Amino acid sequence: MADRSPSSPHAFDETDSSFTITIPNLRMKHQLYFMGFGLVFFVMAAIFLLMLWDEEAGLASVNNLLLLLFLTALAAGGASILRALLWQLAGKEIITVTSSTITVRHQVLGLGTSKEYHAQHIKNLRLSPAAHDPQDWWFAATNFSAFEDGRICFDYGTKIVQLCSQIDEAEAKQIFAELQHRFPHYCQR
Repeated sequence: MADRSPSSPHAFDETDSSFTITIPNLRMKHQLYFMGFGLVFFVMAAIFLLMLWDEEAGLASVNNLLLLLFLTALAAGGASILRALLWQLAGKEIITVTSSTITVRHQVLGLGTSKEYHAQHIKNLRLSPAAHDPQDWWFAATNFSAFEDGRICFDYGTKIVQLCSQIDEAEAKQIFAELQHRFPHYCQR
């Protein structure tokens, strides 16, 4: 049964043994415009470099080797911008909590990575004041480790794992209260 409050972007999905929170990424128009412009620039630069390619010389030409190097750098930069743009448009943080694990998945268009944390190593699930406002466009545009600044955190061995980077304090309190009610053993260690 999915429950979605009209005032919050996240959704809860509960079963007898698990609790899943789906948090969509905040869509910030200024970032979308900036990344769209950047992607167009990278494509235009790549087309320009391809027009300079000397087909007769092949890879034996120093100029073509430099062009290949620049094209590789442009492809890497363009892929990075495309990834960030897709995250802005369709990114989700999915947190699934059971009595034995907490699984965090960051996905875009169904593809993504998951990390699973086992209960025996989880201690002190708590609220954490975020170092930035999730709607601070400059921080979000310049910080590539935004997942490391979450509103809910726990100790996992010798490191601190942070969740829910895309929500505000009120939403974090709502999610934390539900986690504390359903899985109190994570908070009491």
